Formats: sequence, C-alpha cells, structure tokens
Amino acid sequence: VTLAVAALPEEFPVVLTFFLGVGVYRLAKRQALARRAVVVENIGRVSCICSDKTGTLTEGRLRLSHRYPAQGFSEERLLEIAAMASRHATSDPVDLAILNSLETPLHDAVVESFPFTEDRKCEAAIIRTSDALLAVLKGAPEIVLVRCKLDGTALTGWQQRIDELAGSGHKVIACAWQTLDDASWHGGEPDRDFIFAGVLAFEDPVREGVPGAVRLCRDAQIRIIMITGDHPATACAVAREIGLGGATPQVVTA
Repeated sequence: VTLAVAALPEEFPVVLTFFLGVGVYRLAKRQALARRAVVVENIGRVSCICSDKTGTLTEGRLRLSHRYPAQGFSEERLLEIAAMASRHATSDPVDLAILNSLETPLHDAVVESFPFTEDRKCEAAIIRTSDALLAVLKGAPEIVLVRCKLDGTALTGWQQRIDELAGSGHKVIACAWQTLDDASWHGGEPDRDFIFAGVLAFEDPVREGVPGAVRLCRDAQIRIIMITGDHPATACAVAREIGLGGATPQVVTA
C-alpha cells in the first residue's frame, strides 16, 4: 500500500477527502453541522471558545423573581413604571418578562421614546396619562441611580442590595420616574431629577448540559471565555454555577 501511494500521488486528495468526510459524518452523529469539510481539521486547532451568556450558557428565558419598591411605592406601581418604559412590540426578554407580569395591560399614550442601546444602558419614555405627562426610566442600576435624587445613605443602601442580588446570579434593573411640565418640556430625554422607584430582579436558569460541556472543554485543555453585558457580579455567579474559573472566576470589565 505504501509503494502504491508513493507511486500514485494522485490518490492523496482522494484519501484526504475520504477522511474529512468521515469526520463530517461523525460530527453529524453528535448533532454538529459542518458546512465545509475543512472545518473537521480546524476543530482540532481550537484552544479558546468565546461564548455569549444569555441564551447560550443560560436558557435566555428571564423570569421576574423579585420586586423591591422604594419607600412610598408599591410593588404594583414599580411594575407599572417599568412597563411604561418598556417596548410593547419587542422580543427583548427583559421587556417580555415585565409585560407578562402585568395583571392589567397599560393603554397610556407614548409621546416619545428613547430606546436601550449598549452605550446608554437604559431606556426611557415620555408618557401622557389621563392627568399628567410623565418621564419613565429603566435600565442598568448604576445609570439610573446617577439620574435620581437620592441622599448618600439611601444610595449606599440600594447599591448594597443591588450587589447582593447580582452576586446571587440575578439580572437587576432599576426604575425611576418624574412628572414633566407641559409648558417647560420641549422634547428630548430628561437626564436628572428622577424619583427612584425601586429595582426588579430576574432569574435566567443555566441551560441543561452546560456544566458538563464546560468540564469536557477544560479536560481537553480548551479555554472558555464568557462574554456578557450583565453586571459583573451576575456574570461571576453564573460562572461559578457552570464551573468556569473555579471558586473565584476572574471578571474583566471592558
């Protein structure tokens, strides 16, 4: 056979194609789709996998688990403020979890909206109710808290609670609102003097099989990096749960 291959080098492409085809077949049996046969060879070179968290390592189905209204607010009012700041025609898991938790749908008119972006990390809307013009805000707690009128003691207390929730693996958002004067408001997003309404905490369970997959990668000397826009404490809690980084995962903020 050795002499035949040496004498007929044209067989080499056939042999290579055959073995790559076998690799594609074996991957297909493991429910992995390889669109190009060369991928079979490249997989052997993988040394690091970067994975999104929400919807990949976790189920991506957020559930509103905790409501912590500020003094003077009820849980229902806190949820209403969050719902007014949410988009109703959306596939965003946070907005869907909030809207699905409402007992009665809202029908207030949206005058202007300021959608969530990765740079802003918050979402705001101007709402006209039957008797007032309101500005409502929800988003990352560190962004919302800066726009609110809170004394030092209250601010420290809320930051501690937010850190505790994030440290237990919850996704946390803060909510705020203020009344606008029709005569003085001429459009645009208010960026100060909000009244803090409270925080909402969501749970997103780890997807079944993820800890085992992480363990297999670690045994194969493949490094895994989890990438997420969540609070660092939330990311750290999920990493510990799936066995990524040991007891003290390293969190790097970008």
